Amino acid sequence: MIYSWIFGALAELIDNSRDAGASRLDISIESMFLKKEDTYVPVLCVIDDGHGMTYDDMMRMISFGNKGPNKQCPDKIGRCGVGFKTGAMKLGKDVVVLTQTSSSGSVAFLSQSFNEEKGNVEIPVVTYRKEGQHMEFDLSIQSEATAKYHLNAIKNFSPFTKYYLGEKIGLFGEQDTGTQIYIWNLDKWGTNYTLEWHSGKSSENPMRKGRGDILIRSRRVRSRQGQLSNKVPLDYSLQSYLEVIIELHAPTNSTQKLKLMGERWEIHLYSNTPSHVEAPSGLRRGIGASINYFI
Repeated sequence: MIYSWIFGALAELIDNSRDAGASRLDISIESMFLKKEDTYVPVLCVIDDGHGMTYDDMMRMISFGNKGPNKQCPDKIGRCGVGFKTGAMKLGKDVVVLTQTSSSGSVAFLSQSFNEEKGNVEIPVVTYRKEGQHMEFDLSIQSEATAKYHLNAIKNFSPFTKYYLGEKIGLFGEQDTGTQIYIWNLDKWGTNYTLEWHSGKSSENPMRKGRGDILIRSRRVRSRQGQLSNKVPLDYSLQSYLEVIIELHAPTNSTQKLKLMGERWEIHLYSNTPSHVEAPSGLRRGIGASINYFI
């Protein structure tokens, strides 16, 4: 599936978080230093506190040519990797995925830049197993030499040094599980990025306090049958779009904690309430929701 609409590509990443049982989701665009280009670049970050992915889950999600679902567990994340790859590559050229379960962790690097001059596509993956409070290379999956080679590729071609990876792993929180996706060399619209972003932190964005958002720069509105207005924020505002897809996708009688560009929300989902929101194409109609914003 080719995602002509960039929020449709982002929805694929959010869908993986939902399938992983995440109760928290943090989406932002941060500035990170890219050693290879000797400059800071914007990086799209999607971080959840779900149960993470095993090595097999990760490989199913990122491996090219995997078009079939996981027959043993059809509802599990990574069940059809084509959606993740196509969505991620629509958003940007380069992706690092960090994931951690209760007993293992993996780092994967899906990169057009790294593979530009290679005849065969190479996807560096490093997998660890938990030993007490520490992580060690899982030598049942890769040799130590292979793990170090892949780790060097990630450090040389991405914004992640060994210490920066350690800092990001610390974001998994109390349960010590989850998945983090980082995308850079973001898609361009002319000379600018397709996306633009505004911080929800008053110290960084005093003129737009509490309105952290990621926007599609063109502000193009999608055409719908019977549509009367040419102002449809969910078509170009990620904040508006998230309000809709979380309502349509999340389990009933649950609370979803979100953070978008530093602005925190809690979305409380409840059943037996009529929903008057039109479902975006491809998503099921959902349940009622109340949304609390924390400034």
